[in-house]
Amino acid sequence: MRLVPPLAAAALLCACPDEQVAPIDVDEEPISEGEGEGEGEGEGEGEGEGEACDDAALVVRDVGDKKLLLVTFPFADGGQEGTSVGAFTVEDGAVTAAGARVDVGFRPARVAVLPSGTIGLVLGEDGELASLRLAGADSVVVVDTVALPSAGYGDLAVTDTVEAAGVVVHAVGANVTEEAGVARVRVGCDGLLDVDTAGFFGLRLTESMALLPDNRALLFGGQVTGFEPRDDDDVRLLQLGSGAPTTIARFDVFTDFMNATRIGAAADGTFAVLPNASTFSEEGGDIVVVDIAGDIVTERGRIRGFVTASEAVVAPDATVAAVSQWEEDAVVILDVRGPGAPSVATTITGVGLAEQMALMASGPQAGRVFVPEVRASGGAFITAIDLGGGTGVKGVSFALGDGTADVPVGIGLQP
Repeated sequence: MRLVPPLAAAALLCACPDEQVAPIDVDEEPISEGEGEGEGEGEGEGEGEGEACDDAALVVRDVGDKKLLLVTFPFADGGQEGTSVGAFTVEDGAVTAAGARVDVGFRPARVAVLPSGTIGLVLGEDGELASLRLAGADSVVVVDTVALPSAGYGDLAVTDTVEAAGVVVHAVGANVTEEAGVARVRVGCDGLLDVDTAGFFGLRLTESMALLPDNRALLFGGQVTGFEPRDDDDVRLLQLGSGAPTTIARFDVFTDFMNATRIGAAADGTFAVLPNASTFSEEGGDIVVVDIAGDIVTERGRIRGFVTASEAVVAPDATVAAVSQWEEDAVVILDVRGPGAPSVATTITGVGLAEQMALMASGPQAGRVFVPEVRASGGAFITAIDLGGGTGVKGVSFALGDGTADVPVGIGLQP
């Protein structure tokens, strides 16, 4: 039996002593796409409109050389589920100190921080979404919690759109039913959450969303090959706006099954990196780079031969991309400079059960990536990897502990 990364991580610590892609006519879309009701309950204190936001909400707060790093801890001692998120101080590009851990009341899957740096978001595996007020590594407070439509959630996309009620974020949830898809939520400047049920985009088996310029996004998922109604397409180019996303075009990249914790896109939106971690796919382990030109997505090239390829981030200068490989305990660095096919620049080994990653997108250390890891030799860590110059270099690691409750999974960095 192949363990999924979080279970494998807990098992390790417990074992320690004490071609071009053809577009599809969008008129032929299945009835399930974009038609979900978005029946998120919106329960919690966020039912009011909250403090109004304006464009200042998108201004990255000047925190100097210090940033906050949020890490999820979804395991607890005694075989229980963990429900905590920890805050850490990043200074001069390195994790220097551990701060508070806050109990969010549910098992966390993904974390993110709004552009202002003052509000964090925690996405639960079962569709819970909580907001955190961030006043420092030792001052993290839960503000609000809401429920999203029933699905298995794993990705968050924070947009640069501000509506009267707050900053718009999208939460991606996978399910075989039409409750799956992309939930649209407004986050007030005070942290109150408002689920936009009318803005829900229904699509089965959705996996990840990468934001693009001009209020567009690339959605990975929607391919259904094992049951009816079938849908061969696994990539959708979306237009984002004041309501639910709309489909611009659809494409088929992987022929049978696909899975990824997160895809990555270049900052200018000209290409994206799509890893396939599916253990059921004949193309599992493939990493595909697609070019995006107008409304057309074209496969530039793919690299085969990996066992797992889970999550991708693209360096700010768009020269390289990092793809985590949890089963190989590695992060592969790809040279993605076009127009030629991508190639392996180097492989960073010894990064135990590498999966989620947080990219430092700006500042003096732009291109640094933080990776939660659990080592077979014992102990959990946050490890830094520097991207740039067409390669990658493994940096320092920050020790988290050697208990089950110290197993890290999700990670998000203050802008």
